[in-house]
Amino acid sequence: MKLGILYPSTEIESSDRSARAFCQGAEELGYDFIALGDHVLAASRDREEPLWGPYDETDAFHDPFVLAGFMAALTQRISFSTSVLILPQRQTALVARQAADAAILSGNRLRLGVGVGWNTVEYEAMGQPFDRRGRRANDQIPLLRRLWREGVITHEGTTERIDRAALMPRPTADIPIWIGGNGDAAFRRAAAHADGFMFAGSIANARRGLDRLRVQLETSERTDAAEFGLELVMIPPAPDRGEKRWPKSRPEFLEGVAATIDAWRELGGTHATVFTTWMGFAAVDEHLAYAERIRGLVD
Repeated sequence: MKLGILYPSTEIESSDRSARAFCQGAEELGYDFIALGDHVLAASRDREEPLWGPYDETDAFHDPFVLAGFMAALTQRISFSTSVLILPQRQTALVARQAADAAILSGNRLRLGVGVGWNTVEYEAMGQPFDRRGRRANDQIPLLRRLWREGVITHEGTTERIDRAALMPRPTADIPIWIGGNGDAAFRRAAAHADGFMFAGSIANARRGLDRLRVQLETSERTDAAEFGLELVMIPPAPDRGEKRWPKSRPEFLEGVAATIDAWRELGGTHATVFTTWMGFAAVDEHLAYAERIRGLVD
């Protein structure tokens, strides 16, 4: 099983020093990949229609393609995944260009995890309809693959149109596309279009979702279902204090990591991601020290 770690951009200094120290430290610790989060805008919660997601105007995110390129230049082996890129709020051709360049310039060390998101403010600011995001994602993923694999193409989709144009240069190997999310719509999208699925949270929730995902895979008639990837982002359980859905104060998860990874492997999991945020760490060294303790438990 491949072991990754989420870049804790919301809890460390936003600087080249932090990014350099983290990616080189994670590679030295033997991690297989770094997961890169994504938000274009940090939206205030001061609005009539509440935002249900965990982040607000105080949380910092870097562009994942820029960050992957920066980190790739500073490392040799470790790979990078977007976890997850909010695909439908973006222009498809631009995503194809950015992902292709990140893959080419990193030596094919990019995995593209995509989701449909929850932040209506970002969608409005970027000129895309929030209520059509699922339909748009279903159109975008096949188009991304065509742009990466083919020369001049013409595409007429539900939401996308390209008239006799090509992406140059194209990546030298396929860029894996994985889906992150919850619910049957995400599972159907993954079974129809993706190379893997990203779960987040507890092993119990992932197990329930995996059962539903496998129903979709069994009915999809795809010939490569046995090679379908499964990732679990191991978010520590929230304390039972009646807090909101996404409390940002959680206990360390050291005692549960090894058991979670063993259980995930038994379920067919191929990737697991260590989550170091929301546990009171404020500096890169603290996040890496926790990551080192986890490596000691699972090696």
